[in-house]
Amino acid sequence: MEVIVVVLIISILAAVLLPAIAAARESARRIQCLNNLNQIGLAAANYSSEHHVTTPGNYGGGFSFHCAILPYLEQTNLYNAINFTRGFCEPIRAGEINATVFSTRVASFTCPSDPSPLRSEYAPEARTSYGGNTGYGYCRNQPYLACNNGAVSLFELKTISVGEMSDGLSRTALVSEWLFNSRDKRDKVRNVFEFTVDQASTRGYDDSVQACRSLEIGSAVRNQPGRGANWYHGDAIDTQYTHGLGINEISCVNGGMQALGFINAASSHGGGANVVFADGHVEFVAQTISTNTWRAMGTRAGGDAQ
Repeated sequence: MEVIVVVLIISILAAVLLPAIAAARESARRIQCLNNLNQIGLAAANYSSEHHVTTPGNYGGGFSFHCAILPYLEQTNLYNAINFTRGFCEPIRAGEINATVFSTRVASFTCPSDPSPLRSEYAPEARTSYGGNTGYGYCRNQPYLACNNGAVSLFELKTISVGEMSDGLSRTALVSEWLFNSRDKRDKVRNVFEFTVDQASTRGYDDSVQACRSLEIGSAVRNQPGRGANWYHGDAIDTQYTHGLGINEISCVNGGMQALGFINAASSHGGGANVVFADGHVEFVAQTISTNTWRAMGTRAGGDAQ
């Protein structure tokens, strides 16, 4: 009888303590993720202070803003090991130039709260939990090009001066969290799906929004290799996100064209995601934020109130 009582007491204690332990561990992971973003924000601010431009989303040759800020994250040796004259070419195969560098995991680029593998299921390169904001929308005079009105440049060698950030550094998103892709095709938050809408029409962007939100994921094509597949490639999906749709919404690319779609911020923290602003500070933004406010936060010179 005494043994039964002891077992019962232990069971009760376990039922009480295990959830508390799990919550404490997640709290520690969330703090580490926030610390990563604080480091990235400070590194980006130091880069902007030295170069008088925001961190470029495409650092020439196809390299990401992650590459640009490595020296400001005490990763100078890794930065110096990159052969920038090679140019970018996927995939980086074993034995090729930069292969060793790009298989290196940078702890500051991964959020421990994301339970997905730290490496891509399709390639060996180290992944990233954080994307740079390229804005939202399609340009009216160039309907087949993304407007690139965010804080991070989408196109190669494009730089955005601090003076162009007329909405204010503290009010313009620079970097946000997202979630790695999932092997479960039905996971609409983690995966990026493909759809087709003619965005040349006057209602093209609104049509794209509707098409993405109403996409039947059971039959939709899943874009590969998925979000955050590596930290070194300066391109949509790999290291860049958009503000067209909200946090933790479905992500889509239009006709497979990665720059023409919605690559959304997301996190496993619950109810929103952490966002680094262009002045370096970090805020947790709730996923209930209105679409207009989220889009205003994503533009550098929209002149719209938040």
